[in-house]
This record gives sequence, structure tokens and C-alpha cells, in this order.
Amino acid sequence: MRQVVERVKAKAISGVDFPVINGDRRDGDPASVTASIQKIKKMLSWQPKYNNLDAIISSALAWEKRKLK
Repeated sequence: MRQVVERVKAKAISGVDFPVINGDRRDGDPASVTASIQKIKKMLSWQPKYNNLDAIISSALAWEKRKLK
């Protein structure tokens, strides 16, 4: 998660600098989270469009910007 936050915070991708506040886990937060897309790829014969974190973030930010208009 920190890797994603650091890449989004990178002005080269988001164009915006913002503070990141690290805090303690909240009640109910898991100690760790692990994810794999293997099941959805198999069930739906789906392939992700991007496999590069910077491309994924850029695409997600562009989508968010379109939704805000």
C-alpha cells in the first residue's frame, strides 16, 4: 500500500503534492492484506489492461478526473 501512495504522491504522475499522514491501524483493520487476480482471470477469462503501477495509477487518476466533471 505504501508503494501505491508514494507513486500517487509523485508529482510526475498526479501533478499534485499532498501530505501523507501515517497512523495506527484502526479497530477492525486487518494486519495485512494479500490479493491475487488469478481467480478472476480464470473465471472470467479476463486480462488486466495494464501491468505497470504507474500506468494503472495514471489510468485511475484520469478516470477520477472524468468523473469529477
